[in-house]
Amino acid sequence: MMNKKVVVGVMIFSIALFSISLISAGWLSDLFTFGEDKGGEGELAESLDVSITMANSAPHIESWIEPVGFGSGGDCDLPSTTVPITIFVSDENGDSDLDSGTVTVQFSRGGQNRPTIPASCSPGVSDGDEYLDFTCSVDMQYFDEPSNQWIITVSAADNAGTPADNDNQASDGGGSYPYFTYGSSLSIRLKDSNDPDASTAGGSGEDTLEWGGITAASLNVDATNNLEVENCGNIEISGSGTSWLSILGRDLESATDPVLNPDLIEPDSFSVDETVTSCTIGQTLSKPAASLNINGATLLRGSGAKRDLYFCIQSINPTGSPIRADSYKTQSSPNNWELNAAQ
Repeated sequence: MMNKKVVVGVMIFSIALFSISLISAGWLSDLFTFGEDKGGEGELAESLDVSITMANSAPHIESWIEPVGFGSGGDCDLPSTTVPITIFVSDENGDSDLDSGTVTVQFSRGGQNRPTIPASCSPGVSDGDEYLDFTCSVDMQYFDEPSNQWIITVSAADNAGTPADNDNQASDGGGSYPYFTYGSSLSIRLKDSNDPDASTAGGSGEDTLEWGGITAASLNVDATNNLEVENCGNIEISGSGTSWLSILGRDLESATDPVLNPDLIEPDSFSVDETVTSCTIGQTLSKPAASLNINGATLLRGSGAKRDLYFCIQSINPTGSPIRADSYKTQSSPNNWELNAAQ
């Protein structure tokens, strides 16, 4: 055992002496040079500049908030109502990759697109995360169909023009992609046909029906004008069931001077119809005054949807003694005639 230890000790001492010799000669320094300029090839630098380029990721349309606080226009002179909507988009490259991107939205129902060309949305302020909200406005027409299933379609692209991985995302009825509900509006506008301003409710003054040259013996005399009814809402009137245009007629008074001629013609003297032949096929108004549903008087919805109503004095039913020859017209409030719509 003593001899083996001596041999090992001699070997370790020899290796140590050999290593010291190499270091003194500079051989190991040359062999393992790092970070020194030796003019050789294949040597490593003290530091490296590394540039990593990430691939551009497609954005993703995350969701939108179901539009609220809207309603049908109900005004023929203000045909559209603006519906706001907020859309959320994400991008793995960060929201700064979206702030110059493009997001558009469109509502569709039954072949109608609002707007005709998808509306552009405005981006919010990026804050360094992966999500960015976009605000949009869509103009609906007052006559557009009332429904809770208008389809919302959204398109998105990032700053580089890369489309979303779910581009043209459409409503599916879920929490992230809900439908749009457009409310109903029952609204009509009335004017008489001799009103020179057809674009303004009431036109140049109060709407009236008039008859000229009336005597106690008059029979089947058409009014000198008729009433024009315009649908300013988005509900159609069918003229049957519970969907009606109805008229409430009251006494006519002198169109010349109701003080000098106080004679009145009672409402059961008149008939009404949606055709020009109201004197022969019209419905007779009621006495005492009561609303009369006008059969067949339909009123469609749409831009400029109108219905004419025609009136006739079938025979004279006066209040009191026989009337004097005169021109007669509908009275002012509170004895005015009324036209109503019901659905």
